[in-house]
Formats: sequence, structure tokens, C-alpha cells
Amino acid sequence: MQDTHHTRALQVAGTGDLQSKLESLFDYLYANAPVRTPIGIWGEVQKILQTGVFVEQTLRIKPAYVFSPSELAKLARFDDPITTALASKVRHDFNSMNVQLPASMQDQSILLRDENIAMVCSTFSGVHLSPLHTDIIGEALEVFRHNWTKRTGGQFFTDPAVTRLAIDLLDFDPRDGHDLVDLAAGTGGFLLAAANRIRNSLIENTTESTATDREFSALVSKSLKGMEIDQSLADVANMTIGARIAHFDFRAVAVGDSLDPTNSKQLAGVGIRDSTHLCAATNPPFGTKISVRNHSILANYETAYIRNQRLLPSPTSLDILFLERNLQILKPGLGRLAIVLPYQLTSGPQARPVREWLLKHAVLETVVDLPPETFQPYTGTKTCLVLLRRRLDPLQDLSSVRAGSVFMSVPKWIGHDRRGKPVYETAPDGRQTTKILSDIDAVSHAYHTYSIGDNPTRIHSGSFAIDAQEVFRDPQLRFNARFYQPNRLLSTIAKVTKSRHWRTATLGSVSHKIFFPGRFKRRYVEESDDAVPFLGGTNISQHVPVIEKWLSNKDPLVEKLQVLPGWLLITRSGSTGIVSLVPDHWAGWAVSEHVIRIVPNKEVVDPAYLEAYLRTKFAKASIQRGVFGSVIDEITPDFVSEMEIVIPESRELREKITGEAQRARQARNESIARIVNAVDILEKELTRTAL
Repeated sequence: MQDTHHTRALQVAGTGDLQSKLESLFDYLYANAPVRTPIGIWGEVQKILQTGVFVEQTLRIKPAYVFSPSELAKLARFDDPITTALASKVRHDFNSMNVQLPASMQDQSILLRDENIAMVCSTFSGVHLSPLHTDIIGEALEVFRHNWTKRTGGQFFTDPAVTRLAIDLLDFDPRDGHDLVDLAAGTGGFLLAAANRIRNSLIENTTESTATDREFSALVSKSLKGMEIDQSLADVANMTIGARIAHFDFRAVAVGDSLDPTNSKQLAGVGIRDSTHLCAATNPPFGTKISVRNHSILANYETAYIRNQRLLPSPTSLDILFLERNLQILKPGLGRLAIVLPYQLTSGPQARPVREWLLKHAVLETVVDLPPETFQPYTGTKTCLVLLRRRLDPLQDLSSVRAGSVFMSVPKWIGHDRRGKPVYETAPDGRQTTKILSDIDAVSHAYHTYSIGDNPTRIHSGSFAIDAQEVFRDPQLRFNARFYQPNRLLSTIAKVTKSRHWRTATLGSVSHKIFFPGRFKRRYVEESDDAVPFLGGTNISQHVPVIEKWLSNKDPLVEKLQVLPGWLLITRSGSTGIVSLVPDHWAGWAVSEHVIRIVPNKEVVDPAYLEAYLRTKFAKASIQRGVFGSVIDEITPDFVSEMEIVIPESRELREKITGEAQRARQARNESIARIVNAVDILEKELTRTAL
């Protein structure tokens, strides 16, 4: 079994950390350019980048901007004559490109000063702007826009490794009649990946370059379509893909709101119609704070009525509406969609009604839980890449679902860390190599192995297949890959449950109650003899907790947070799965609502045994299986209640385990009492001496 790793497309040898350079460039231009708005600055940088693409495509000069170390030093000082000469050449090339654009896309001039142009060009020194596998303009736009767009618009541009994987999963090939639609096209990342796949396929099958260029241009023009609500992004998409086929008037991406039914004519103008297309790929804006509230739009979507049983549409997040809208444009029975969805939508309990609707309308074919760093540093939202096929007819209920299989994968690496810095592979001798650490392409290889009936795990250890019935048997209809990922520890428990020497029970069946208090405003007070200590989730694992917050014992809400000795505690969010037993010393203390309370039924199973079991690596693996949440990891009391535990039939073994745990509890209580007493004596003596 071997995992293969591939170089991240946007990392160009010799360019260094492009993201850091772009951030410095933005700061410089914001303070020194004649254009002082973020959008205006981006517009000027885009002109220079598109000019570079034009130079590489038409003049065959690659890279367009390349300078020696001494030239870079002079440009950094804005020395003449090199700065003036460079700026003059860029303006000349821009004008040559400009006359080839449609009138609506033409810019009169570059507004930046000569020294500003020099700074932009030197930032991209040695960077190839136009190779098929890169989207440097989209990468630059990602850095420039995140300070002013992402916080309100929910737009996060997709890593090229992910767009490439999406197109591979779709098995996109316009020579077989496929077309590809992106209803939230952004800078055209998915469309660009599709163009790359067309080009690579033609190169593999043709030796005559001129014929390849003609066919490539024709296939791209015919098969790629999109819509984007932001005019500036649509222009970037059209110009970027147009540059790939040397047609700078390429207009595959229309401008408009693809969710609004009144834009049907605009969609039709670029060839997008309902129930027609074979392939769609998209990364829609996601986030619960960006919801559609316009009833004239919501009335066109079944998912807007899920919460109100078709009485009135409810405000609905964009990701859910885009999911339904994409299915609407696909050809029934054949059309397939590759879509990036937030983890909450594939696994969270509140999204179960959406998952039920989705599984009735689409066949789940593939789920890839993307690495948590995929969209960082711009957002910590965890996501899945999901491949769906529109059903010929929606199901009335899920009991009629036919058996099938679902390919799933949990890749580990995306090629960069949570700060966006590149991560490189390590050689066997411990040296860092120059090869970017990513197993996304290995997922693609595993999928194609699976598609021919072979075992995908043989190619990529994080890839596997499950019976689709497993999803439908789950009460929550979860389909995130981590929930179903094979686990050696869970497999061990599964074998144990078949043994006559062990019996099984759910945690809920051996407990009086499993719950956490509701969220409400806490009013903290100063420490006093009457104040109630308040523990956060991380405190519960401390032998003698560091208490920094106190609540008034007269606050009527405090009782909801208080815990009693013998209760079991499990953190439910953030650092999920920390287990503790409430010691005698904490009696009546308040504990955060981020901690689940388990009130054991002593008549069924001794709490000491439950504590021991919940601390095992087997129980921890079970808890992690139920984690959901797009930004913060969470588990629910319902999931904890459903957790299966195993209990030995042997009374001798039970008593041995329980006895050890009880002695540990007694020792813990005594230890806490002694250290608290020691500290109390010391503090009193220090105070007395000072007086």
C-alpha cells in the first residue's frame, strides 16, 4: 500500500513564497499607489497580470516578467532608467492586448505610477503566468480580496488541486458530449481545471500541435459555461480562460445571480438551461450568516420550505440553495455534480432534513473530506467535495433506495499549512525536500482504481468504499467520509461484540440522563466564599483546576450549570472528547455548557467502570467518529447516547476493572483534599505573617 504525493500546481520553482510577496505588494500599493481602494488596486494589478499572460501567449516570452538579482535590486530602489523602461514596455504591451478585447472589457490605461508597475512586475519575476495547470491570477485575487470580500461575501477561491480532483471525479470529456457548468464561477477555477483536462487529453492522443490547438479551442468554447454575480470576477474568469485558448474575447461566464429565476435569459445566453447538462462543478459561497431572504427567489426552491412544511419559505443559506439549483440544471438520470459543501451540511444534526431531501433527489457517488487547511488562512471552515448524480425521478421515501456503493476518501495533506505556507515532503533521512506535500492527486488515482472494480485503499490509504445502505441506515443520514472511515480500534470492538464473553449496551441505556445545559448569558462575580467556581472545558482534565471565573450563588441560572460527584463529563466542542469524573471536591461547582453531562445508572453499571471505558483508546475512536461542525468540532448528547460500550460477562473481570477505577477515584479525592488543604494552610500563614 503506497500513498503518492504530487506537487501543488501554484508553487512555481524559484518564486519563493508567493503569498507573502502578494501580501507585501498589497500593503505597498495601498500606501503608495494613486488608486487607494482595495478593488481599485486589484484592478490595476489585474491589468499587469493579464498583460503578462498576453505576452506569454502571443509573443511566446515565458515568463513575461523575469529579472536578474541586480535588476531586482535596482527596481526595488526605483532606479532609472530601468524603472521607466519597464513601465513603458508594460504600458505598450497592455495597449496591444487592449485593442483585441471587446469594447465592454477595454481599459483606457494603467493608472499606476512607474515605480508601482516596477513593484508589481518584480513581485512576479520568474513566475509563469499562463501555463495550463496554474491560475496565478486567481491566487493573487485570493490574497487581495480576503481582507474586504470574504468576511461578508463568503467567497473562498478553490485550491487548484481540489478543482482538478473535481473534474477528474466527473470524468469530464467534451468529446463524449459532456459540457461543464459552474453557477458560482468566481475566477473560473473549475472551468480552468476542465480546460486543463481537455488539453492534457488532446496532447496524449495527438502529435500534431496545430490540430491540437484548434480542437482545444473549439472544445473549450463549446463545453465550458458559467455565471458569476461579481462583474470583476467574471471578467477575470473570461480573460484567464480566454488567454488559454488565445481568444481574448472569450465570454463563457455571464454576469448575474444564478439563483434568481428572473435571470433565466442571461443563463440561456451562455447556454445554461434546466434539466440539460451532464456535468456541473462549483464551490458556492457558504456560511449561516449569508442567507437568502427574498421570498420571490426562495419560492423556487424546495429546500427553502423544509423547516416550515411548505407554509412559508425560510431564510436559507446560499450553499443549500446552490446545491438544489445545480441539481435543477442537470439532466435527470445522467447529470453529475461535483460540489464543495461545508462539513456541517454533510454531518451536522441540524442539516439532517437537507440531507434527506438531497438523498431523495440525487445518488451519492463520492465524498472526499478535504484537509482542514484547504481554505486556510482565509477561513477555517472544514469542507467536503461531494459527487452527486441527479436521480431520474425523486424518491418518495428512502426505503426504496437500491443497493450501491459510495467511494469515500480522507486525504491528509493539501500542500500548505493553516497559515497558507507551503509544506514540503520529508526525505527518509529527515531532510526537507522541494516536493510539496499533498495526497489530493492520489485520491483521484484511487477513485479510478475503484471505478474499475479494484480496491482503492491499495492506491491511497485514506480511500475506501462503503455500501450505500450504511448511509441510509444511519438515523442522521450522515455521509461525511470520516464517519465511515475504517478504523482498527473500532474493528476490534466490532469483533468483541460478537464474542459470548462480552455484552453490549448503549451509553444511554446505562445512564439516567445525558445532556448539556442550554446557552445563556453568564454573569461573573469576584471571588468570595459564597461565589461558585466556574470550570471551562479544558479545566475538567486538571487535577486541581485553575479557577479564573466565579458565579454568584444567588444567580437562578447557576443551578443549570452545577454538577454532582459521580457524574461523567465529556467536552462536546473545541477540544472534543475530554473525559472526566466529577470528584467530591467539585460538588456544586458550575461547568460550561460546552461539556456534556452523563448521569450514570449505578444499578446497571458502576460509574467507575464507565469512566474507565470512556478513557480507553477504543471509546476515544468512537467519540471522534461522531464529530461534526464546519469550523468548531462538536458532538451531541444524542450521539453519545447511541455510543456502544462493551461490558465483560465475567464478574471477576468486571470487579477487577471497577475496583481499580474506584481506588483511583478515592485516591484522587484524597489527593485533591490534601493539596487543597496544603495550599490553604500556606496561604493563611503567608497572610498572617504579612500582617
